[in-house]
Amino acid sequence: MCGICVIVSLRRQALSNGNNGGHPQEDNKEERLAKGLELIAHRGPDARGIWVDPTSTVALGRCRLSIIDLSPSGDQPLHNDAGHIHVVINGEIYDHERLRAVCVEAGYTFKGTSDSETAVALYQQYGAPAFLEHCRGEFSMVIYDDRAGEIFAVRDRFGIKPLFWTVQGDEIFFASEMKAFLPLGWKPEWDTDAIALRTSNVGTSTIFKGAQRVEPGHYMTVARDGAIAHKKYWDLDYCDKDRGPSFPGRDGQLVREELVNAIRLRSVLIQEVHQLSFVAKIELSKRARESGVKVILTGEGADENFAGYPWYLPDLLLEPDYSRPDGQLNQDPKLLAELRDKAWTQFRDLWGDLYEPDIGTLASQVNPDLQRRVNHTCAPLAFDFETGQKVLVPALRAKYNINDRLQAILATFDEDVQAKIQHKWHPLNSSLYIGAKGLLANTIIPLSADRTEMANSLEGRPPSLDHKLLAYFPADAGLASGRSTFRPSAADAAQARFREKWVLREAARPFVTDEIYARPKHGFTAPTRYAAGGPMHALFSGLLARDRVEALGFLDADAVERAMGRAFGEEGQAAEFASCVLAASYISIGEQFGVAKALSV
Repeated sequence: MCGICVIVSLRRQALSNGNNGGHPQEDNKEERLAKGLELIAHRGPDARGIWVDPTSTVALGRCRLSIIDLSPSGDQPLHNDAGHIHVVINGEIYDHERLRAVCVEAGYTFKGTSDSETAVALYQQYGAPAFLEHCRGEFSMVIYDDRAGEIFAVRDRFGIKPLFWTVQGDEIFFASEMKAFLPLGWKPEWDTDAIALRTSNVGTSTIFKGAQRVEPGHYMTVARDGAIAHKKYWDLDYCDKDRGPSFPGRDGQLVREELVNAIRLRSVLIQEVHQLSFVAKIELSKRARESGVKVILTGEGADENFAGYPWYLPDLLLEPDYSRPDGQLNQDPKLLAELRDKAWTQFRDLWGDLYEPDIGTLASQVNPDLQRRVNHTCAPLAFDFETGQKVLVPALRAKYNINDRLQAILATFDEDVQAKIQHKWHPLNSSLYIGAKGLLANTIIPLSADRTEMANSLEGRPPSLDHKLLAYFPADAGLASGRSTFRPSAADAAQARFREKWVLREAARPFVTDEIYARPKHGFTAPTRYAAGGPMHALFSGLLARDRVEALGFLDADAVERAMGRAFGEEGQAAEFASCVLAASYISIGEQFGVAKALSV
């Protein structure tokens, strides 16, 4: 676990051909990298390393949280035994002892025992991107192969480990967190369109212009001549909704075996097991680190891949489950319709307590073509609540509507995926895919995992996001991520009460009490209601002072003031408090990053 920071010159071909007088380019890459690593030192407080190539056109930096191979041989950047492959890695490669033996047999000579060096050996043996087939784990890495002069940057399949990049002048930067770009020469600017369209939560966009993320399951290359290319190497997939399952087991046994194996692989040096969330997770991570813990197991991905959220039930009931033709609901269309209406009403009522506008009103605003293109699912609407829109200045708020935002989300998926969402997958699977690419990758994992854990120099490992656990499962029957994860009893069916994450519950059945097995989902959250005039009210009053709000250029100070008036006290509204939190977040980031005021929206 660590933080990485990289500078690459885009004019490397000219420099390598001697156009710089045959001497290394005189610049300050090493000094800039040192400052960049200092800003993300919380990700790796145990060691720090920088390597600059002889032509001074590629500089790799990494700060380290020491877990495996505590000796200096585990420090990075790493170099292969022949000295032409240079790597910085953030994360863990599992099953590395077996992989190490394979690479040794092929002739590779290891310098140490770290799991990261296994990736170097695999790259040498199989090349890119083929070596990724052997990499099981959570990781982001940047590789420089000086034989071809190519940079290879990659992120794990679910985006558990972050990797951002930006082009500034004739250089491209990579880093685990965007703040590391600041000493490298980056001047951040708000991307108000991405904020208003919410594309900063899906695809490559962020809240800053020109600063992008490598998408989960993708890699990018930077050629010697500066050409940049992106390609997907892995993606979620689900069975055709018209085809019955080839998966033989429905009792959770195979899921149990894969889940136990995923946990076993992640249990090296594990000292405690926690499941953590958002603001409360920050304090929990801090307490774990203070007690001497460096590595924990976490539960991120279980709700997203085993359908644990309330908005998935209406999508489950949109169509019959063709994988279970003998199922009660498939043989009773009237009951299916009744349950769908009840599920939608339950979700709408729950939504009404937290967000506005009413989910039904929002759904009625989606044009028929877009409804078909999202397979009539409600999950995309569940990610579009008004909290983020109501504090924007009126001109920006009016610039885009729900149809624009849904269109922007779909545009981040390639044509093949869009066709599967609309025609091939059951609506629940379509819903799960959209959630995995947006909510999971860019909200749940950053807020409830990577950022909160690494802020306290703590490594979290989520077994539920092991691609071996999920790969065979959705492709065959959709069980782990869809239709059969809800299993109603005869008594509950009439009331639209379904047991969420049914297969996961069955897989965990031998290890948990009856109370835990039967308990409905219960989130782990911080309070959302605070006393008027109390410490939290005072804190937000200072953060959201009118001059600080107006300094951003894209928030409506009057709207923020109204939200503050409704967020605190005994009648405090959760949705208004969420708007205050979002506005305060923009202000904190803007001031810490020194972002100039947005002059136009």
